[in-house]
Amino acid sequence: ATEEIPVWQMIAAPLERISTRAKEWQTILSSRDPSGERFKAEVWPGESAIGGGSLPGETLPSALLAIAAKRIDQVAERLRAADPPVICRIQQDHLLFDPRTVLVEQEEGLVTTLTKELMHG
Repeated sequence: ATEEIPVWQMIAAPLERISTRAKEWQTILSSRDPSGERFKAEVWPGESAIGGGSLPGETLPSALLAIAAKRIDQVAERLRAADPPVICRIQQDHLLFDPRTVLVEQEEGLVTTLTKELMHG
Protein backbone atom coordinates (compact mmCIF):
# COMPACT_ATOMS: atom_id res chain seq x y z
CA ALA A 1 0.00 0.00 0.00
CA THR A 2 2.89 2.37 0.73
CA GLU A 3 4.00 2.31 -2.92
CA GLU A 4 0.51 2.93 -4.29
CA ILE A 5 -0.96 5.64 -2.10
CA PRO A 6 0.71 9.06 -2.52
CA VAL A 7 0.25 10.22 1.07
CA TRP A 8 1.92 7.04 2.35
CA GLN A 9 4.77 7.53 -0.15
CA MET A 10 5.25 11.02 1.27
CA ILE A 11 5.17 9.86 4.89
CA ALA A 12 7.49 6.90 4.24
CA ALA A 13 10.09 8.89 2.26
CA PRO A 14 13.45 8.82 4.08
CA LEU A 15 14.92 12.15 5.16
CA GLU A 16 18.00 11.53 3.00
CA ARG A 17 15.84 11.37 -0.13
CA ILE A 18 13.88 14.47 0.87
CA SER A 19 17.15 16.34 1.46
CA THR A 20 18.55 15.21 -1.90
CA ARG A 21 15.44 16.45 -3.70
CA ALA A 22 15.60 19.84 -1.93
CA LYS A 23 19.28 20.19 -2.89
CA GLU A 24 18.50 19.27 -6.50
CA TRP A 25 15.82 21.98 -6.64
CA GLN A 26 18.24 24.47 -5.08
CA THR A 27 20.94 23.65 -7.64
CA ILE A 28 18.57 23.98 -10.60
CA LEU A 29 17.04 27.24 -9.38
CA SER A 30 20.39 28.77 -8.42
CA SER A 31 21.69 28.05 -11.93
CA ARG A 32 18.83 30.14 -13.34
CA ASP A 33 19.93 33.23 -11.35
CA PRO A 34 23.66 32.69 -10.68
CA SER A 35 24.19 36.27 -9.50
CA GLY A 36 21.48 35.88 -6.86
CA GLU A 37 20.13 39.22 -8.04
CA ARG A 38 16.49 38.15 -8.09
CA PHE A 39 16.45 35.38 -5.49
CA LYS A 40 18.58 33.13 -3.33
CA ALA A 41 17.74 29.46 -2.76
CA GLU A 42 18.92 27.50 0.28
CA VAL A 43 18.08 24.20 1.95
CA TRP A 44 16.92 24.41 5.56
CA PRO A 45 16.14 21.67 8.06
CA GLY A 46 12.46 21.61 8.88
CA GLU A 47 9.42 19.54 9.71
CA SER A 48 6.50 18.21 7.72
CA ALA A 49 3.14 18.33 9.46
CA ILE A 50 1.50 14.95 8.96
CA GLY A 51 -1.00 15.02 11.77
CA GLY A 52 -4.63 15.83 11.59
CA GLY A 53 -7.82 14.25 12.74
CA SER A 54 -6.72 11.66 15.28
CA LEU A 55 -3.02 12.71 15.17
CA PRO A 56 -3.00 16.52 15.47
CA GLY A 57 0.44 18.07 15.65
CA GLU A 58 2.40 15.02 14.43
CA THR A 59 5.48 15.93 12.38
CA LEU A 60 8.34 14.28 10.51
CA PRO A 61 11.81 15.73 9.97
CA SER A 62 12.24 17.24 6.53
CA ALA A 63 14.49 19.40 4.38
CA LEU A 64 12.93 22.56 2.97
CA LEU A 65 13.78 24.63 -0.07
CA ALA A 66 13.94 28.18 1.31
CA ILE A 67 13.88 31.08 -1.15
CA ALA A 68 14.60 34.70 -0.34
CA ALA A 69 13.27 37.11 -2.95
CA LYS A 70 12.02 40.64 -3.26
CA ARG A 71 8.30 41.04 -2.63
CA ILE A 72 7.80 37.47 -1.47
CA ASP A 73 4.11 38.11 -0.77
CA GLN A 74 3.60 38.96 -4.44
CA VAL A 75 5.62 35.94 -5.55
CA ALA A 76 3.54 33.68 -3.28
CA GLU A 77 0.35 35.19 -4.70
CA ARG A 78 1.51 34.57 -8.29
CA LEU A 79 2.46 31.00 -7.38
CA ARG A 80 -1.02 30.36 -5.97
CA ALA A 81 -2.54 31.75 -9.19
CA ALA A 82 -0.26 29.67 -11.45
CA ASP A 83 -1.48 26.67 -13.42
CA PRO A 84 -1.09 24.37 -11.61
CA PRO A 85 -1.14 26.35 -8.36
CA VAL A 86 1.95 26.16 -6.14
CA ILE A 87 1.38 26.52 -2.41
CA CYS A 88 4.18 27.45 -0.02
CA ARG A 89 4.71 28.74 3.49
CA ILE A 90 6.30 32.07 4.30
CA GLN A 91 8.61 32.08 7.29
CA GLN A 92 11.48 34.40 8.25
CA ASP A 93 11.03 36.32 4.96
CA HIS A 94 11.53 33.15 2.90
CA LEU A 95 9.22 31.07 0.73
CA LEU A 96 9.37 27.47 1.99
CA PHE A 97 8.73 24.36 -0.11
CA ASP A 98 8.70 20.85 1.35
CA PRO A 99 9.72 18.07 -1.07
CA ARG A 100 7.82 15.60 1.09
CA THR A 101 4.59 17.19 -0.20
CA VAL A 102 5.55 17.11 -3.89
CA LEU A 103 5.23 13.95 -5.98
CA VAL A 104 8.29 13.14 -8.10
CA GLU A 105 6.25 13.53 -11.29
CA GLN A 106 5.34 17.09 -10.18
CA GLU A 107 8.95 18.27 -9.71
CA GLU A 108 9.62 19.51 -13.23
CA GLY A 109 6.44 21.58 -13.28
CA LEU A 110 7.22 22.98 -9.84
CA VAL A 111 10.74 24.07 -10.77
CA THR A 112 9.51 25.55 -14.07
CA THR A 113 6.77 27.54 -12.32
CA LEU A 114 9.14 28.69 -9.57
CA THR A 115 11.68 29.87 -12.13
CA LYS A 116 9.05 31.77 -14.11
CA GLU A 117 7.59 33.52 -11.08
CA LEU A 118 10.92 34.25 -9.37
CA MET A 119 12.40 35.76 -12.53
CA HIS A 120 9.22 37.80 -13.13
CA GLY A 121 9.44 41.51 -12.36
